[in-house]
Amino acid sequence: MAVSIYLSNNILRAVVGNPSTGLPGAKKEYRKVVPEGSLINGVITNQEVLKEDLLSFWNENHLPKKDVYLVVYSSKFVSKQLELPKVNKKKTEQILPLEFAEVDRYENPIYDYLIPPNKNGKSAMQEVIGVMADREMVAEYEELFSSIGITLKGITNGLTASIKAFYATRSLKEATCMIHVLDGANMESIIWVDGEYRHSSTRRLFTQRGTTEFVTEIMRHTNSTMQFYNSMKREEPLEDIYLCGFTQAEIDDADEMAREVLPGVTISSLKEGAGMSDQIINDFTHPLGGLVRMKKDVDFLARLRKDSVSVSEGEKRKKMLIPILISAALGIVLTVAAGAFYFSQSAKLSELEEYVNDPANQQTAKEYDELNRTLTGNNAVIGDGKKTEEMIASYPLLNTKIEKTILAANSGAVTGEITSYKGETGELLIVVEASNVAEINNYVTRLYNTELFVDVVYNGYDENKETDGYSAVISGYLKKEAGR
Repeated sequence: MAVSIYLSNNILRAVVGNPSTGLPGAKKEYRKVVPEGSLINGVITNQEVLKEDLLSFWNENHLPKKDVYLVVYSSKFVSKQLELPKVNKKKTEQILPLEFAEVDRYENPIYDYLIPPNKNGKSAMQEVIGVMADREMVAEYEELFSSIGITLKGITNGLTASIKAFYATRSLKEATCMIHVLDGANMESIIWVDGEYRHSSTRRLFTQRGTTEFVTEIMRHTNSTMQFYNSMKREEPLEDIYLCGFTQAEIDDADEMAREVLPGVTISSLKEGAGMSDQIINDFTHPLGGLVRMKKDVDFLARLRKDSVSVSEGEKRKKMLIPILISAALGIVLTVAAGAFYFSQSAKLSELEEYVNDPANQQTAKEYDELNRTLTGNNAVIGDGKKTEEMIASYPLLNTKIEKTILAANSGAVTGEITSYKGETGELLIVVEASNVAEINNYVTRLYNTELFVDVVYNGYDENKETDGYSAVISGYLKKEAGR
């Protein structure tokens, strides 16, 4: 039996079962709330406290200490959905870093990828989910578990685990739906089309669970994701939304609210219907996905160890070459010395030594070194300046043409006014006044259709009693090429 444990914030979740290409037959699931502060969004902030929490969790539940799979949610994992040519594993690994070339985040990154099931098997291209991580973070997790006597067998990221769990869920084999996975204050939203993964985004929630405001915030993000799906112009209707990690009361309240703002859409928990406990699928999505095996999987532990072996073999080869190089160098030195003696070059050698030891020449050499250091520093400043210039040039540019395009989305029933713009993020705030909520949704659709935005998100809407209508604050994130 293997163990899959999921780490994110202050809740430890684990399942015990046999790894499988389908949903594993999880024998038992475990959960424990630990004090906040030792782990924040998957980043270890207090290793000693986290060691104690993990060891206590293992001992209390008598969990196996071998064959342990670790799933971590962290913003330090960067995922991208890619379409790559069907080449062998080695060539794919060579291509992968190029796909993350614009993400200049880590000094020492590590890469891996997942090949999900693909219905279009005859195509020359393949869909790949590439993931980049911080090598030091992966090594830190291996060291952490090893220090408490737990042997890790694999490490993957939260999104990959979710995707694997849903591919293994029978009820999603042909489904077109939206899936929200709640984890503390983070909500992972996945668009699933005709049984395949198509898009994901993660948002931080700011309202308190168990309140009407919380359900409203969920529906706001649901509506935004629905607008994004509509912009994909898919033929398949998206009518089912599944909530994982939510209470049944929250699911019922969201379904009731959806009937008003998203007619024809049903919100429910995910059902497997194959002997698997629905509670495990909904509440333990990530650790369950950690036990799902695929033909080509994401495993940063294997990548870390493979790279370490490659480095060790390289060092070994270097050490084997040292005696040969030393012998060659000694042979050259002896030959030169013998030749010098033979041709009586001792006078020239003395002259060279005198030149090197001359105080004036030493001062000149010192000045050269100082100038070289100054030049190196100046080049670094120039390089930073160029990077800053390139970064600013990559910001979307809000100009008159874009303003006119956005204002053209206004109609008699709804008007939008630009109130602020953040160049570094491309975020545009628009205050909207409308006669009804449906007109706000139509306005958002028109904004999407301008093809200026990467995403358009509700920040809340209120009833305006003075105008007998509704007001909303909308965040639109411009594409980097917008205005250029």
